[in-house]
Amino acid sequence: MKIYVLFLATDSGWNKQENLLLQFVSDERKHVISSYRFIPDRLRSLYGALLVKMGIFFHCGISPQIQRFSHEFMRKPQLLNIEANAAFNLSHSGNCVVCGVSYFHLGIDTEQIILPYPKEILSCFSSAERAECECGNDEEQADAFYKLWTRKEAYGKWNGYGLNQDLAAVDIHRKGYRTWKDRAHMISLYSESDEEPEIRRLSVEDIADFYRNFI
Repeated sequence: MKIYVLFLATDSGWNKQENLLLQFVSDERKHVISSYRFIPDRLRSLYGALLVKMGIFFHCGISPQIQRFSHEFMRKPQLLNIEANAAFNLSHSGNCVVCGVSYFHLGIDTEQIILPYPKEILSCFSSAERAECECGNDEEQADAFYKLWTRKEAYGKWNGYGLNQDLAAVDIHRKGYRTWKDRAHMISLYSESDEEPEIRRLSVEDIADFYRNFI
């Protein structure tokens, strides 16, 4: 199980490199990217798609140009290439884009930590979970909130139901979660596999260098 983490620069623009990399994403993804008004949203969408294809290549050797995807099952993306044995999941928030690839189903979520945290979402928490978010100073409370929320999101992405389930009933302390904080972002992974994830941090330059091999 490998986790790929990319942080985009806060002042990133859309340049010739991004236009060149567009050839490696589907027409559907290009349409999504072009629909965004703001450049940061376009960059997250582009590099998220590129990160997935790159991770799958390292996992099972399928070239990015021939990878095919479907969203038919609960809108959860699936790799259609029958020769592949790969499960993957993607999330992005703020400057962070994170992707997990494994032989086993997984769900991953990242959220930029913002103070104060959105207390209206506490309605999706159990009473015990709400109490966890009320302990300590503002930063400790925010960390507790985002740890719990990213775990709920990761679990929902793992089972395919997303937010369309009783979130207060989701057990965020069950075995299978890994959670860590990275550059003011919280990241949570859920999988029933006992395999320890290998975390690999990448730069935009790393991704561009990888795709140059296929031009």
